[in-house]
Amino acid sequence: MGLGSLLLVLSASSVALPADSPFLPVQGGIEVRVADSLLEVLENYSSVTGQALVWNEATRLRLLETTTDLLRDVRVPPDGVQGFVEGLLADRNFALSPRSDDALVEVFAGNIGDPPTPEDYFDVDEEQLTRLRGHLALLVRCRLRVDDAGMYPSVFRVAMPPSFANIEVGEDPRELSLLGFASDLADWVRYIRTNDPGEPTTRRPPLGAVRDAREGRSLTLDADVTLSELVRDCLSVLNIEACVSADDRAQLEARDTGLVAPVEVPAGAVRSFLETVLLLNGYTSSVLHAEAPPLLRLRHQWTPFDRPLAHALVPGSERGRATPATFTSTSLQLPKLDARQLPATLRPLMADSRVDSMMGNRNGLRITGQGWRVDTLTGLLRAVDGAEDLDLDLSGIAIPAREILPRSTGALQLGGARKSLLDLAVAYAALLDTALWISPSARAQMASSELPDERIDVRPAGVHAFFDGALFQHGLALSRLPTDPVVLAVTDSSVVRGSEATCERQVPVVVDVESLEGLGELSTLSVLTVVPLRTIDARRVPATVRPVFGQYPNEVVVSLGNSPALLVQGAAPRVRWLIGELMRQDADGSYTPEAWIQLGKELESKR
Repeated sequence: MGLGSLLLVLSASSVALPADSPFLPVQGGIEVRVADSLLEVLENYSSVTGQALVWNEATRLRLLETTTDLLRDVRVPPDGVQGFVEGLLADRNFALSPRSDDALVEVFAGNIGDPPTPEDYFDVDEEQLTRLRGHLALLVRCRLRVDDAGMYPSVFRVAMPPSFANIEVGEDPRELSLLGFASDLADWVRYIRTNDPGEPTTRRPPLGAVRDAREGRSLTLDADVTLSELVRDCLSVLNIEACVSADDRAQLEARDTGLVAPVEVPAGAVRSFLETVLLLNGYTSSVLHAEAPPLLRLRHQWTPFDRPLAHALVPGSERGRATPATFTSTSLQLPKLDARQLPATLRPLMADSRVDSMMGNRNGLRITGQGWRVDTLTGLLRAVDGAEDLDLDLSGIAIPAREILPRSTGALQLGGARKSLLDLAVAYAALLDTALWISPSARAQMASSELPDERIDVRPAGVHAFFDGALFQHGLALSRLPTDPVVLAVTDSSVVRGSEATCERQVPVVVDVESLEGLGELSTLSVLTVVPLRTIDARRVPATVRPVFGQYPNEVVVSLGNSPALLVQGAAPRVRWLIGELMRQDADGSYTPEAWIQLGKELESKR
């Protein structure tokens, strides 16, 4: 604590801090206003706790310059003050370090001023750390006894928050010393210690279980509302607060939703719908505080230096579908697979490494990313690892072919006047009575693409194939988001667009092998499925079929090491053809890499 420190409250007497919390009890609620600085928030916090706060001059200036970024003023009840304030601080890279001997708390700002030293961390044991799991901004130090401490630093350092965190081996090679935020370390210790990493490492309730989140009414949204208006309306229904930076807020207010027609969102589906639209528009969210009032951080550009503040996800549940844009993390045990090799193996399926991370060691695999990705990958890996005699159970993960696209309520008809592809999309959405989102680049292309100057009249059974075919002719693709309610998306068929990739990427839908037969007419739909092989060595297949199958950026074939199963992702017709050919060769024993290489050469010569 340097000479430049400022003592905010001097009246707090020296008291013994309770064993399960290093902070003084909160005596009343506070009001946090949109225009408040974090310095004012801490002054209010101090007034209702009597807690003495201290910081250096550089941190004070940083607190004074940093606003809450809230969308509206919030009244925080007493039992939510500690978590709410910590959420705001942690999101902006501030940390709290209690002094147990004099009831002081020092405030640090990341990467400026005097950085904390090891002595500034609050010492806790494993049991105390478990009780401190909800504290996002609390700096703690915990020592563990493990079999081999040397295996952890290189694995975990890449995923630890960039400030206020460290992991190292002590003088004893079996002692592991961890420095960091209580919420983060509680998850890591659980991951290290658990005998069943498949249990959720929950440090706070997931968004689906936040308290005081009400969805008791439906919501009608016009297609021309701004993204900012959609966020405010949905959060009002959910009674959830959010903070958004000034730059991201300006983008929210300037952009429309990307929806082509009005949408009636039923009660109980508002959260899922909001998350889906955020995901499509390139926004992610993190849970800063799950108790009342719940608090989210919405962010458009994700960088490797942002702290994800991820909450846990139970694999195979519906939570990933309900919160597709919210960062989640989970760990799972895969006794039949080599978890240490899976991160590198699965990298082709993780389209943007900045928003997904995987780490594996002998205790299992930890996955962090957007909700739907984590839900999809954990579900597929569990199904493969738990398969008996190659009998894969994809129930709860795969979407049956008959449910991928909603049924058409009538024939698709357009008058003989010249129409654009965008007009066709509007008519298509109206027939399905579902939400249709179009990416910015696809919308510009569709508005300028004219259809033939003749009347269009397509029977209900052929509506999907007709629309999909029109998209295919213009280099566009159709997606079905893995969420409820159903949201369809039209994107450019290419995958990567630099930092804007999130809102231009086609999302694959998980299906089982049997369902592929029902998707024959959908040329642009991207699917992800698992194919078991009995006689073919799955490890040889990816390199073998790449000349034939891997000509398109969305299409990937992944072997899971010692598993006989393949993960295959790509356009539905090509995936169906590839899997059919592999299963035929697997059954009659005719598979040879040389034959596939020759087939690839023949196909290439015809292109």
